[in-house]
Amino acid sequence: MFKVIVIDGQPLVRAAIKSILSQDDFAWVAEASNGTDGLDLVCEHKPDLVILDIQLSGIGGLEVMQKVYSFDKSIEILVLTSCSARHYYNRCRAARASAFLSKTCTVEELQRTVNLLMKGGAYVPHGIDRLPAVSDSFANEALLINTLSNRELMTFELLVRGMSNKEIANHLQLSNKTISTYKVRLLEKLNVFSLVHLFEVAKRNGFAD
Repeated sequence: MFKVIVIDGQPLVRAAIKSILSQDDFAWVAEASNGTDGLDLVCEHKPDLVILDIQLSGIGGLEVMQKVYSFDKSIEILVLTSCSARHYYNRCRAARASAFLSKTCTVEELQRTVNLLMKGGAYVPHGIDRLPAVSDSFANEALLINTLSNRELMTFELLVRGMSNKEIANHLQLSNKTISTYKVRLLEKLNVFSLVHLFEVAKRNGFAD
């Protein structure tokens, strides 16, 4: 029986994953709702697999991955997220994630990926090499987005989801002043002059509908 830790801010997602992986005693599953508690569980139980989202409160998913890898390089890391593969896949690989799945994946794909990882295989999601190309007109924007730090990128995504400075600060467990600083950096790094223009950049690059 494998040991799995699920780190996700959504109780329904955690419950669904636990139900899927606990079938036929395939895995023992523990769960956490944020990065800090998740890392505590990793240190306590030394799991075979960690399944986590990128957008976590407190310590973000990318930082959690780095800390898990530093703690024990044998732990497999599966990212299960609604964040865009275009902007996060390479960052997750750099943080030593073993696999990347969208939360729109099927139960069968999740089971297949977990089985593959537990057998020592490598997994690349279908279509990751066929992501929609950014038009030449906005290619420079994509390059600028790649210059953002992980915290800045998370702030950017939460902003375009409609969260206020206070809500983002609470989610990331940072001060309002720090979030305000990140917003200024976003405007500077993305070469825009208002939040309206920032939202336009987000829409063109797949962060918003």
